[in-house]
Amino acid sequence: MVALGSVAALLIFRVLALATSLGMPFVISTPPNAMAVACGLRPNDLLVPGLIIMLGGCFLLALTGPWLLRLILGGHA
Repeated sequence: MVALGSVAALLIFRVLALATSLGMPFVISTPPNAMAVACGLRPNDLLVPGLIIMLGGCFLLALTGPWLLRLILGGHA
């Protein structure tokens, strides 16, 4: 197990936060999405742009994730 400093832990938390925020296309993913649907917005209005953002974010994480983990863990990954 590698001991992580506070800066490394902060970077890992940022990557995790970004990864978990990629659920945008789903109606129940955030309270504002649920409220917008309750006020009459169609789920498809959230799905199309949300899927584009989610797929782009997944692609970006797939490209940069391994590099970032190697940077954080100092080559121990």
